Amino acid sequence: MSGKGKVTCCAVCGGCGVLLTLVGISMLVVFPLVFPSIMKSELTLQADSEGQLSQTTFYWTQPPINNVFSFYFFDIQNVADISFYGKTPIVTEVGPYVYRETEHKRNLSWSGDGRRVWYQNYKTWTFDRNASCATCEYEDYVTVPNAAMIAAIANMNEYNVTGIHKMIIQVGLLIMGEYPIRTVRVGDLLFDGYEDPLLDVANKLKDISDVIGYDILKAIIPFPIPPLKKMGYFVNYNNSADESYWINTGKDDSDNIGHIYTWANLTELPSEWYPTSEARAIKGSDGSLYAPYLTKSRQLNQFNSFLCRSLSLDYNEETVVRDIPALRFQSPSSIYDTTLPENAGFRYANLEKTDYYPTWPDCPNSTRSSPESCAALNLDCKVPDNYCSSCCNGSLIDGTYQLPPGMFPLKCFPGKVESAPFSAMFSAPHFFDAPPAVVASVTGMKPNADFHTPIVWDIEPTSGTTLEARFRLQVSIPMYKDPKVISLMHVPNVILPSFWMESHVVLHDNMYSTLYLPFVLLPKLVMGIGIGLIVVSLLIIALSCFVIYRIKRQGKHQETL
Repeated sequence: MSGKGKVTCCAVCGGCGVLLTLVGISMLVVFPLVFPSIMKSELTLQADSEGQLSQTTFYWTQPPINNVFSFYFFDIQNVADISFYGKTPIVTEVGPYVYRETEHKRNLSWSGDGRRVWYQNYKTWTFDRNASCATCEYEDYVTVPNAAMIAAIANMNEYNVTGIHKMIIQVGLLIMGEYPIRTVRVGDLLFDGYEDPLLDVANKLKDISDVIGYDILKAIIPFPIPPLKKMGYFVNYNNSADESYWINTGKDDSDNIGHIYTWANLTELPSEWYPTSEARAIKGSDGSLYAPYLTKSRQLNQFNSFLCRSLSLDYNEETVVRDIPALRFQSPSSIYDTTLPENAGFRYANLEKTDYYPTWPDCPNSTRSSPESCAALNLDCKVPDNYCSSCCNGSLIDGTYQLPPGMFPLKCFPGKVESAPFSAMFSAPHFFDAPPAVVASVTGMKPNADFHTPIVWDIEPTSGTTLEARFRLQVSIPMYKDPKVISLMHVPNVILPSFWMESHVVLHDNMYSTLYLPFVLLPKLVMGIGIGLIVVSLLIIALSCFVIYRIKRQGKHQETL
C-alpha cells in the first residue's frame, strides 16, 4: 500500500476512534441522565384505560414477599409470689410461634388525574408449625397478664367509678375468677380469642338491654365495654382489611410516591388518642413504598397502622442483601422516648398515679429548694434534664408519674379506628433502649441490639425498593398495687411483658434477580462498556496519529535524499 493509502487508512481509523470516544462519553453522560426518567416513569403507580396495572403496581398490590411473624411469649413462672407477696416477676421466653402473613391491596380506585389511588389492604395469617420451635404447638398454654381484668380496673380509674358500682365490679371480678394473671392457649391469645367471663357477662347484659330497651349494662358497668365476643390481642384481625388509604402515585413527583393523604378517611389521628398535633400526624408511606434515589441524609417517615402512629427511620449503615447494595435505615431510640417534648403526645396518662420505677431517674439525694427560689428560676420540670433538679421532683409531673424512655401506650385496636379494648404498652423487645431500672423490674429480660432493635429497613437506594425488613414490638400490661381492689392488694407495680413479635420480610428469590439486572448489573455494564470504548478509541486514535506521523516523517526523509 502506498504511503498516501496508509495515511488515508489511519485517518479513517482515527475517525472511528473519535466516533467510539463520543459513543463512550455519551454512554457515561447520557445514561445517568436518561435512566432516572425512565425508571421513575416505570415506578409510578398506574393503570391503563382498561384497568390493566403496570408491573410495578401489580407487585405493589400483591407483594412478592415472604413475611414471617414470630411470636415469643413471656411465660410467668412465679404467679403466687407476684399475686400475694408483690415479688418481682420471673418470666421465661418461649417461642417462636411462627405465622406466615400474606397481604393483598384490593378495590383500587384512581383519582381522575391519576395522582392518587384509594385501596384497602387485606391480611391473612397462617400458623406454620414446621418453622416454629421444636416444642412449639398451637395448643400450648402460656401464663401471661390478664389484659381484660386489668383493663376493667383501668377503666374504673379513667371513668372515676366509685361507691356501689366499684364494689359490684370488684366482687363480680372475684366471682367470675378474674385475676391479674391467667393461663391461655397460644392460638386463642393471638388471633382466635378465648372466652372471658367479664366479656361474656357484658355481652349478655347488652343483649338483654337491647330486648327490654333499658341499658342495664351501663347501669352496672358505667364505662364502655369493647365490642368483642372473645378476648385476644388480634381477635377479628386475621382475614380482614386494614382501614382504607388514599396515597400519592408518584405521577407528578416520584419523591412523593406512597405518601399517605388519608387513613380511614382521616388526615390526622383522633384527638381522643393523642392530645398534640405532632402525635396525631399521619406521615410518610405505609412502609411498602419509598422514593427513588434515596440518600443517607434523608429521614424516612412511616405510618404504622399496627401501632396507630407515625415513626421515623434514620440512616444507619451500608449493607448488601443478596448481592444488591443497600442502605440500612432503622428506628432511633427517640421514637419510644415519651420524656422528649416532641413526643409529649404519646405519654402514658398514668391515671392510677403509680410510680412504676422508683429508682428512675437515678437522682442523687439532694435538699429540695424553696418554692420562692424555684419560681425565680422558672424551671420546666417536664424537661428530662431537669428531673433531678432540686426544684423538681423526679418523674412526678402534674400530679402523676412520667414513665421512662422506651415505651408508649396502645391507643387503638391495631389497624382500626377503634379505641384499644385493653390497657397495654408498646416497647422494643426485652425493653431494649429503656433505662436499667425498667429492664431490672422483670427477671428474664435480656435486651440485645442485634435481636431487639425495633425497626430495621434495608433499601435499594436507586429504586427505593425494600430488600429486607424487620419490625419488632413488645406488648406489656401495666399492673399496679391498689389497696382498694381486692385482687390487686398485694401485686407489685410493674409493666409486665406479655409477648414480643418480629415481622421479617424478604423478597421472593426471583425478585432479587429482577432487581439486580437493572439496578446493579446494567449500570456496571454501561460504565464498563463506556470506559472501555473510550480507552480503546483513544488507543486507536493515538496509534493512528503515530502511524501517520511515521509515514509523513519517512516521506520527508525520502524527499531529502
